[in-house]
Parts: sequence; C-alpha cells; structure tokens
Amino acid sequence: MKIATKTTATAASLAVLLAAGTAMAQSTIRVPGDAPTIQAAIDRAMDGDTILVAAGQYRESLVIEDLAVTLRGEGGAAETILSGAGLGSPILWSTGDVAVKGFTFTRSGSAHEPAANTGGGTLTIDESVFENNSSKAIHSVATEVTLRDVSFLENSSFGNGGAVFVLGGSLTIDGATFRGNAGRGLGGAMYVGHSRLDATGIIAEDNGLGEVQDDGSTIYLTFGGGAIYTNSVEGRIDASRFVGNRASFGGGLYIAGSRTLEVTNTLVANSLTSLGAIYTNASAPIIANCTIVNNDDWGLFAQRESRPIVRNSVFSGNEVFPRSIEIGGPGVADVAFSVVNGQADATMGPGMILADPMLDDAFAPMPGSPVIDAGDNAAVPSGIT
Repeated sequence: MKIATKTTATAASLAVLLAAGTAMAQSTIRVPGDAPTIQAAIDRAMDGDTILVAAGQYRESLVIEDLAVTLRGEGGAAETILSGAGLGSPILWSTGDVAVKGFTFTRSGSAHEPAANTGGGTLTIDESVFENNSSKAIHSVATEVTLRDVSFLENSSFGNGGAVFVLGGSLTIDGATFRGNAGRGLGGAMYVGHSRLDATGIIAEDNGLGEVQDDGSTIYLTFGGGAIYTNSVEGRIDASRFVGNRASFGGGLYIAGSRTLEVTNTLVANSLTSLGAIYTNASAPIIANCTIVNNDDWGLFAQRESRPIVRNSVFSGNEVFPRSIEIGGPGVADVAFSVVNGQADATMGPGMILADPMLDDAFAPMPGSPVIDAGDNAAVPSGIT
C-alpha cells in the first residue's frame, strides 16, 4: 500500500509540474502594463506567449527571430496602430513563427523597407490593415504566410508587388481586400513567385497604375498583373472579385510559368489593359466558373506557349476597338461549355454558346439568360462547385 501511495503521489506531482510548465510557456505579456514597449515584451517572451498590446499608436521597429509568439492588438486594427514613420526599417522583421491579430500597419519606414519583412518560418495575420506603406505591406521570402480578413489599402512600391511580395514558401488567403495599391513593376497589388497560392475571397479593386491621356492613349506604370502577377505558382484562386484594375499586360491577372494555377468562381471586370484582363505567358492555367466581362482590351490573351483551359465561363464586352474580341493571342486556349459573346481565337470544344449572356449590373444572369443551367459540372476541377 505504501508503494502504491508513493507512486500515485509521484504521478500527481509530475502532473502539477507539467501543468505549471505549460502555463509558464504560454503566458500573456501586456504592453505597457508588463513591458514598456512591444519590443521589450518580445525580448522577454518565450515560445507560445501572447503579447497583448493596449490601444494606441506605437512607433517601433520590431524584430522577432526564431520565436513562436502571438501579437494581439487589444483595441483591434482601428485602435492599435503600428507606425513606421521615420524609422528607416521595417515595422516588423520576423524569422520565427509569428501570429498577428488586430493591428494597423502604416507609413513603413522608408521607400526601401516594407511594413512586414519575413525570411523564414510562418507569418499568420488576422483582422488587420496595411495602409499607406511606401515600399509594400509584406515582403516574404521562403515563409508560410496566411492572411485572414486583412485589408491592403493605398500601399505602393517602385518594384514588384504594390502591397504583397511572396517568393518561395506559400501564401494562403481567406478573405482579403486590396484597394488602390500601386506596384510599378509586376503585380499592382500582389506578386507571387515560385510558390503555392491557395486563396479564397479576394476583393481587388482599382489596383495598378494606368492613366488614359487626353489623346485617348494610355500610359501604364504597372507592367503586368494589375491585381496579381504569378510566376510558376500552383494552387487555386477561388470565389474572388477583380474589378477596375490596371496594367499593360493582364489588367486583372498575369499568369506565367509551368505550374498549374486554377482560377475558379471569380469575376474579372472593367480592367484597363493593352493585352488581356487575364494574360497567360508560357502557362496552362485552368479557368472555370468565371465571369470575364467589360474589359479593355481582350478578356483572355494567351501568349506563345500558353495553353489555358477554360470551362463553364462567360466572356462578354471585352473590347479591342472597334470590335469585341473575347479571347485571342498566339497561344492556344482550350474553351468548352462556356458562353462567348464575340470573337474568340481559340480551340472551341463542346457545349459552346455564342450569344449575349444577358447579365445585370452586378454581373449576375437575368431571367432568360443562356448562362442559366449551361455548362457541365464534370468539366471543372475536382472540389469546385
């Protein structure tokens, strides 16, 4: 009996020690209550800790290296502001596993430093805003980035990606708004290269730089991908909306490279471009259940060595003055089970309807539209509804 009692007591003591260790590893550090600055809280944090930042404006350059930590704004993004004004360095530099929730990142330190810069690990951002940063909002290399309910407003860059630049690693998006971002290279709002992209619920409006001149010509400062430029990216963009974006090539999307990107259940409309609302270059994306309408010029432009696959989609009102040319280019687009209202230089498969899709101002089919009950569910990628 004494042996059994001793064993039980030892086990109970061990459980208490383990519980205490877990509590120590996941403590909450309050700013400014427990630490005077956010960086001071980071410096004393251990893996698993949460840093709770009181509402207010903070001007700090935060460095997180090889640490798993959560930064949470107590007042949410509207009341917890991280400003980079005058810093000359990123607001956040991370190589750890970092989660951020409830902050606004604004006025990144200089024309050469993004608001958030990562070089490995993971970065998860929830319910936050990046606004008026002069050299991108996020610059990510070899990092697993997740964005959930994040807004990118009026950010800019003299290079690629007006708001977001991702090279390697992965990018997962579940709800993000990109509005008024201006990259002067590739990707008015976002550049993704040699990575995996899984995105749903993107709203991208008025990104990229292009202005119509008095003589009717257009000068573009964003070269490719008014909203998004991708190069050798696999994954899927789903249930998204690209409206009023601008770039010389690919007013909405520019898709390059050999890996397969799927664009599904997505609207691309009112783009300003010289070649294609969607521009493909040496790529074979799958475009399914999409509405591509009222873009200038071309709805889909397939460059040489491009073989985009189009299923269950609508093309209408995409003008190359003075004609409506919905699909064109020296590449070969494979189009089937779709509604096309105008000229299409493509390989036409079964189920094609060449007619006005009869869409309302919200781009939804009106009563009697040929879009209703058209298409073939078996013709789209698995998992798409």
